[in-house]
Amino acid sequence: MTNEEVLANVENAEPITGVDLAGIDLSGRDLSGAVFEKVSLRGAKLAGAKLSESLFSECDLSSADLSGVQARHTTFSKCTFLLANLVDANLVGASLVDVDVSGARLDRANLTIAALIKPRADETSFRDATLDRSALVDFVGARAVFEGALLKQTGLIKADLRTAILRGAKLENALLIGSNLEGQDLSKMSLVLTQFTDADVSRCDFRGANLTQAIFKGANLRGAKLDGATAERALFVQADLSAASLAKAVLRQSIFLEATLAATDLHEADLFQAIFKSAKCPQASFRGAELTYADFSYARLEEADFSKAQLFRARFHQTEERGALFTNRALALGDDEELRAAERWKPKA
Repeated sequence: MTNEEVLANVENAEPITGVDLAGIDLSGRDLSGAVFEKVSLRGAKLAGAKLSESLFSECDLSSADLSGVQARHTTFSKCTFLLANLVDANLVGASLVDVDVSGARLDRANLTIAALIKPRADETSFRDATLDRSALVDFVGARAVFEGALLKQTGLIKADLRTAILRGAKLENALLIGSNLEGQDLSKMSLVLTQFTDADVSRCDFRGANLTQAIFKGANLRGAKLDGATAERALFVQADLSAASLAKAVLRQSIFLEATLAATDLHEADLFQAIFKSAKCPQASFRGAELTYADFSYARLEEADFSKAQLFRARFHQTEERGALFTNRALALGDDEELRAAERWKPKA
């Protein structure tokens, strides 16, 4: 097909199906509302083209130049973008479903409220891209680069980010639910209000990071490093922090309900009013920690180290403490006898 034939089909709302348009030059042309099915656009020149509200199904756009393209609310289904250039592309509200963007460049692309469902994005560059309220579901991106990208309220659901480059990204209220970030270096990053629910962040480096009000419910934090991190009012409900290090971290009013902290290092951490109800903390170190008003009710504290910890009004109701070490617990609270009696009360037959 010639350029004129393509434009005529678009103007007449006729689908373009099963043709080879490799290398075609449609730069800056208006293709809004077009329908391309099983079309080869390998190496096509589409820089600055208007593709808004168009549909691309099973098309090959490998090595195509889509820089500056206007593709608002456009749908790309089962398309290939290997090594494509999408720098400065406007993809607001676009849907990219089951696509392969490996090696593509989306630097400075605007992906606000866009959806990337089951994308393959190995070595894809999202440098300085805007991912405001975007959804990346079942994202697989070995060595994908997010340096300088804005991930504001972005949903990274069940994403494989183990080798992605996240340093330098701006995460604001991001949701990394069920995602795999094992071994990632997120040290000194701002991760305020970020949700890591059911995520694998084992061996991650969060040292010096700002994790204020972050959510780690059900997360795997085994061997993670949070030394010196600020995580006030963070939620670690049912999280596994076994062998993790939180030395000198600020964890005031954080909640560790039913969490596992086996051999976890919390020495000199600020745990003012922290809640450890029903937590499992065998061999955990709270040496020198600030535990004023902390609540360890029903916790398992076998062989835990509380030496030199500040325990003013810290609550140890119905705890298991075999082998635990305390320097001085005179100001701490033991079993609440009235509560214990109420817990044991049974109605008369």
